[in-house]
Amino acid sequence: NGDTHTYFGFSGADTYTVVTGGTTALTIDSSQNVGIGTTSPSTKLDVVGEISATNTITSTKSTNAGIGGQLK
Repeated sequence: NGDTHTYFGFSGADTYTVVTGGTTALTIDSSQNVGIGTTSPSTKLDVVGEISATNTITSTKSTNAGIGGQLK
């Protein structure tokens, strides 16, 4: 429909991107890292912004060391 601000495609070598409203919403890079709100994810799931869950979030890590935010 001519909307040049919302699309998906390849933004670089082996990088898949979803753009909405002219802003990159989702990035999957060649290391299979997924970024939401970032164009350069550094882990398997890298989210910039708040995360909401309606159920339990489970970690296999034995300590909370390394958690940079707050768990409620």
